[in-house]
Amino acid sequence: MNVGQITPGRPKEIASSRWLAENLGAAWLRVVDVRAPTPVREERSGPRLRTDDDPPRFVELGPRAGWLRAGRWPKTSQPSGAFLRGHIPGSTALDVGGRLFDESGALVCGPELAMAMSEAGVGDEHTVVLVDEGRPAAALVAAWALRRYGHADTLILSGGFPRWVAEGRPVTQTVTKVPFGSFTARTSS
Repeated sequence: MNVGQITPGRPKEIASSRWLAENLGAAWLRVVDVRAPTPVREERSGPRLRTDDDPPRFVELGPRAGWLRAGRWPKTSQPSGAFLRGHIPGSTALDVGGRLFDESGALVCGPELAMAMSEAGVGDEHTVVLVDEGRPAAALVAAWALRRYGHADTLILSGGFPRWVAEGRPVTQTVTKVPFGSFTARTSS
């Protein structure tokens, strides 16, 4: 599937669990599990003063300004415990706070984001479905980052992983090694 190609029944920004189950395993689809290694809060009331013991969170800077990563963020190269306990078959894990944001909490530059997404098996030709823990803080932030760098075929799974499980959809503990993708970060002028 080429970027921008419309699939019958394909959602615009939200993917239903039914649509995902019907398309699971398609070569043009990448399911990216963005459940965080530690609980993450979403803060939409704007930035506030931070302390060293703040829990990790994403702060929306404004409707058009984007997001900032705040609080103490654990450094890990391993998938989250939630991912290892069970995930959608064929999905890959991505630590949004650790890979898409730098030490200061700002979004990484285009080449760094391209490398993170390529390592997650995402290429320009893929439709990405982001899976979160039900409250889509990390999924919203990842979708914003991908769209900011030109990847419009980015969807969020409605209800996240909890809905997927509640509907009795397949879950696995097998970690699938997806092939390295070729993701291009594009900036608009």
